[in-house]
Amino acid sequence: MRKLLIGLGVVVVLLIGAVVALPFFIPVDWVKEQAQTKASQATGRQLTIAGDVSLSVFPNVRIEANDVHFANEPGSPVTDMVSLSKLALDVQLMPLLSGDLVVDEFVLIDPVIYLEGQPDGSGNWQFTPEPGAEGTASDGSQTEGTADSGGSGLANLTLGDVRIENGQVTFVDGKSGETTVVSGINMVLSLPDLASPFNGEGSFTFKEKTLKLATSLASPKALMDGGSSDATVIIESEPLNVSFNGSVAQAGAVTGKVDLSIPSLSGLALWMEQPLDPASPAPETIQVSGTLDMNGDNIAFNGAEVTIDELKARGDIAVNLGGDRPSITANLQSDMLDLNPYLPQPEEGTGDAGGSSDGGGETSDGGDSLAQRWSDEEIDFSGLDAANADLTFDLAGLKVQAIEIGRSRLHIVVNNGSATVDLLEAALYGGNGTAHVVVDRSGSQPAIAKTFSATGIQAEPLLAAAAGFDKLSGTADLNIDVTATGVSQRQFVENLFGNGAFTFRDGAFKGINIAAVVRDLSIESIGEAVSPSESTDFAELSGTYNIQNGMLANNDLFMSAPLFRMDGQGNVNMPDKTLDYTITPKATSSLEGQGADDTGGFGIPINVRGPWAGPAITPDLEAIAKNALANPEAIGETLEMLGGDDAGGLLDGLTGEGGDAGGLLDGLTGDGDSGGLGDLF
Repeated sequence: MRKLLIGLGVVVVLLIGAVVALPFFIPVDWVKEQAQTKASQATGRQLTIAGDVSLSVFPNVRIEANDVHFANEPGSPVTDMVSLSKLALDVQLMPLLSGDLVVDEFVLIDPVIYLEGQPDGSGNWQFTPEPGAEGTASDGSQTEGTADSGGSGLANLTLGDVRIENGQVTFVDGKSGETTVVSGINMVLSLPDLASPFNGEGSFTFKEKTLKLATSLASPKALMDGGSSDATVIIESEPLNVSFNGSVAQAGAVTGKVDLSIPSLSGLALWMEQPLDPASPAPETIQVSGTLDMNGDNIAFNGAEVTIDELKARGDIAVNLGGDRPSITANLQSDMLDLNPYLPQPEEGTGDAGGSSDGGGETSDGGDSLAQRWSDEEIDFSGLDAANADLTFDLAGLKVQAIEIGRSRLHIVVNNGSATVDLLEAALYGGNGTAHVVVDRSGSQPAIAKTFSATGIQAEPLLAAAAGFDKLSGTADLNIDVTATGVSQRQFVENLFGNGAFTFRDGAFKGINIAAVVRDLSIESIGEAVSPSESTDFAELSGTYNIQNGMLANNDLFMSAPLFRMDGQGNVNMPDKTLDYTITPKATSSLEGQGADDTGGFGIPINVRGPWAGPAITPDLEAIAKNALANPEAIGETLEMLGGDDAGGLLDGLTGEGGDAGGLLDGLTGDGDSGGLGDLF
């Protein structure tokens, strides 16, 4: 027995000695040659080890290779697909003999990887093994039992010191020609065994910014067996911060909590070499959080909370990446959305501020014509091509330029570059409104169709906000149905067609006291009645209109007010932003603003002309003269309706008998010293 033990001991010593001596009997050049030959057979590419190679097999199997190069595919402008200064691999011997792989050290120093895609989707990472190579058929195709077919070769994998130092990856997109470079890759990986958590930590540099990366996988074995595993990914950097905490599955399904933070959108865009246009306002800070559920082409983001500067929204978003373009479905709720910081800002001196006018289409300070305020810049609708969408928004409120909308519900559908927008309900300046807008890009030019209906709206703040017109107040009902085509703001206005109707109740028209004109028909009183401090109260103001090529025509303007009724007709030149109206108030014996139309007396035509932000209001003397000469009896009827001589000097004002200034009739008929308009006929 003792001799047997001694014999076994001698055998063990000899075996150990043989293992220790083995590297001395295996030429290093032979090892290099075998490695290069096997790599060439397996991939169809040349592996070159230009530097020193060392090999030891006890107590661990350790291989070091220096200056390693793996050839790129033929025809590429870059010689190597992979190169590295040093590769070091240290594997425990005894577990290896038992079929387990325990890696004490695996280090790649200065690895440089070049990946090049082709327009057809293929890439230089796809290899063609040589015919007859192990695991391939005679035609070069893979046979069963290769590493790609699965198996248990990694069933008992243990990683110790696994590192990548100073790595670089370059990717060239064959379709776009864009080149992406990630450098300064330093990673440390840890995996005690496949049943234990995997952890990776390191950093890399992209476009001169350093990003820190930390990742973990709770159960790599479960993932490799076709199941799922909890996982985390954290990226920290100056331009953005991203974190994921959830689970991943071998089939590609990903579910978990995502947080994204962009401290500066302008900084991020600059970093991505796509700087924002300084003239186009954009958000600065963005924060997004929610639950990600991704499976194949379908991505859902549920319970999302989005904060863009001061804007906040929450809800669910779903994206389908299949088809010709992505498809997005969203249902979001938000607080008050103030979009003004993100709308193009008017250049200094070109705002729509009002001001007095000389009636010639220019502001009182000699500024440019209001017509020049329509933009000729082509409107970019290309954003509608990015994706199809079905979006629903419940808003606590919305601000667009000077217009403020209360609680509202918005539905937007985008399909193949065209869009439909429905304002399903909106609290609008004390009333309610709905709208339907279609942007159709199927023709040679974009076409827009719009219908709008509103009831119970306070007119003055709406008109002031929408058109800079603050001369009209009251409770309004509005209906609009218009279409337009063009490529710029000006073209859309010039090609505007449609119709509409309006009714204003219990309001006032600012800038003239029409009732005073009716009560006292002297020329002096007309001048005094036209003043920014004067106004005309009315019970109702209504009319209908048609629009052709941006010219709005209204022929049935009607106002019902105490002491008078008023008819009117005229047009609004929308491209030039000017008014040309004639209104004719007539006296009535009733002090009520509504009731039977008992007018029949003398009417005073008044012209309202000039920029709609500040029109000039003047009596139409020519029309007054014609009416007086053609129907002088109407003046008497008017006086009688208003109480004859008790009407506060009305007769004197008409005939000039009460003073030296002369009366309206004298001024019209030429009976006074100054001559009259009647002399012109």
